[in-house]
Amino acid sequence: TTTTELTQYCAVNNTPQVVTFNTQQIPNAHMGTMNNATGVFTPAAPIVGFLSLSCQVRRTLGGASPVEWGIEIQTSPDGITWTSVAGSSRRINLRGGGDNNIMQMLAFAVALNLPAGTRLRVRQSCNDASSNTGLVAAAGSLGLTTSAGFIFSLYTVD
Repeated sequence: TTTTELTQYCAVNNTPQVVTFNTQQIPNAHMGTMNNATGVFTPAAPIVGFLSLSCQVRRTLGGASPVEWGIEIQTSPDGITWTSVAGSSRRINLRGGGDNNIMQMLAFAVALNLPAGTRLRVRQSCNDASSNTGLVAAAGSLGLTTSAGFIFSLYTVD
């Protein structure tokens, strides 16, 4: 609904956690499957192309020091051994000074060569979990509907 806000705050300082999903829009089964609860995407066919990611990050509670928040993409051949995708780690700094509800957008794309069956996930982390910092799908406001907190898209090059 437009009055609901959804958040995924970092739970522990400097400890990456997997981003999970509450909804998905995969156009067809040939693309692959997404497990919303675990945040793991498994392609049905090889994907050679790029992954585009955009998200809203909020530092809910203010403080004197800035909070560093980061995100990265990982792949795994077996769901046990995970490797970071080269060039996928990004960090932003959410300023201090006592301000609450500092929100920033982050968007980027990274090249991807994902064999069929290779799992993909996204992790987030921050250096001050007590600041309630993480992904947010903001409730509707300004006459607009709820915003998506996290979107990733896969594009193939044939």
